[in-house]
This record gives sequence, structure tokens and C-alpha cells, in this order.
Amino acid sequence: MGYPSTIGFLHPYHKPLPPPQPSPDPTWRFAGLGFARSMLAVLVMFAVLLCTINIIFNVVMRPKPPVFTVDSLSVSDFNVLGSVLMVNWETSVAVDNPDSRLEVRFDEIRCFLCYGDPQYYLAWTTREPFSVGTKGRGKIYLRMATGRRRGGRCKIWALNLKKKGGKERPEPMVVEDIGWDRHSGTVSFALVLELRSTFRYGSWGRRHARLRVSCEDLVAILGGALGW
Repeated sequence: MGYPSTIGFLHPYHKPLPPPQPSPDPTWRFAGLGFARSMLAVLVMFAVLLCTINIIFNVVMRPKPPVFTVDSLSVSDFNVLGSVLMVNWETSVAVDNPDSRLEVRFDEIRCFLCYGDPQYYLAWTTREPFSVGTKGRGKIYLRMATGRRRGGRCKIWALNLKKKGGKERPEPMVVEDIGWDRHSGTVSFALVLELRSTFRYGSWGRRHARLRVSCEDLVAILGGALGW
């Protein structure tokens, strides 16, 4: 028996396969996944804690609204000439905080002196922020002028406070009505306060609120004192 001749034929060549890649360490993968889950759990617990504190503060520490009282109102240099009103106002408002646990800070104070419809003002001013402690009292002293701008006279203007972005417009009828009321010796006004306030309990509990206070039927005796 013979063997087949291999002359003229090449043996087939097989390229060796690359070595297998090492599989990722499952311990490292599970450790990273566990850290992410732990961080997520901490964030969820922190959010739940904040919500719980906020609910407790709003329910248990519900702020009592401050009490505003107009102590005095004086009118000087009152003069009506046609549709022009010239007058100076001075008033003081007492602010009482009835709450025994929360102090209140008024961060922004805007004051408007109105006649007739309280949504229109005759004069306005702002005051510096101040705080009233628990069971405390504060004072707001106001000075306003109508009809004086840069040392001269001007017509009375009114701004719609209820409509955001409202435009100023002249209201000569208001001046005429004030002139008619003046003949009786007394004129009724209203004081409107818009305040941005913060109620605080210690250093951690805070609640923000916007207040709008309307003190109506303030009867000014021209040349005299106040009545209502």
C-alpha cells in the first residue's frame, strides 16, 4: 500500500484565534450599581424630610396674620384748582404681630393713598424693610404728596392696581368729587398697603406671603385731625 504524493500541494494554514477577552469584574459592576442606588435613596429620603418639615411648619406653625391700625392721618396744604389737586399727607400705621412663635419681616412695602374706588391712588410711597418680633408692635410712618412734581403742579393720575401692567391715566373727575366733598369739611380716603412678608421660626422655618391691606373710610377733617 502506498501513500498519496504531496508534491505540488500545500498544507492548509489556520490562523490561531485571539485569546479570549477577560470578562468584566462582576464585583466592580455590582458595587457601582449599589452606590447609585444608595445615593438615590438618600436623595429621596432628603426630599421626603423637607416635605415633612414643610407640612409640619404649615400646619402646626400656621402664621397668624398681622393686625394693621391707622393711628393718625393729617392733611395739609389742601387745595383744589380745577383738575389739579395740591395736598400733603402724613399718616402712621401700627403693625401688631399676634403670633407668639413666629416673627414677621416685611421685605417690601408699598403704600397708596386712595379716594373712592381703592383701586385708584392719589399718591404713593415705599418704606424700608423692617421686622416685628413675636407679640411685638411696629410702626410705619408715611409722607406723601399729590400734585407736586419737581417743584411744580401736575394733574392727578391714577393707576389701576388690580390690573397688572395697567397704564396710568388722568382722572379729573376724582379731583372734582374731592372738591365737592371738601365743602362739607371732611373727605374720606383709603390707605392700601401691599407687602411682601416672611414669617420665620428660628433659623430654619420660613414661609413667604404677599399681603394686601386696605384701610378704608378714613375721614380727614380738613385743617384738623382724623376721624372714622
